[in-house]
Amino acid sequence: MTGGNIIPPKVQMVMARDFVVRRSELTVPGHSMKMMAKAAASNADQVMFDLEDATAVSQKVEARKTVIEAFNTLDFKGKIRAFRPNNIRTRIRTQYRHFKLCSLSVRRATHALETV
Repeated sequence: MTGGNIIPPKVQMVMARDFVVRRSELTVPGHSMKMMAKAAASNADQVMFDLEDATAVSQKVEARKTVIEAFNTLDFKGKIRAFRPNNIRTRIRTQYRHFKLCSLSVRRATHALETV
């Protein structure tokens, strides 16, 4: 049967590279270096610094600088690192106009944060 979403048994998917399964993610506010340092030292597989809901509007500009500092100075011990910017449809969005979050490396993300 080859209709719909059913894959015929002769077709196989091949993974071109190894990948790491993320069992846990720790999200912390992007304005708190203390919390980000604790997250970096934790046993979580991924840490995410939240610049949206966990950061007050009055702290967003300073929080971006704090996240840049965290990316550049903390020892993440091989963890996956991410940040959560504001939705592109908000007025804060202009602060993040250079983000292409899904495809940025930490180095490029840090540069994007510095140039807006």
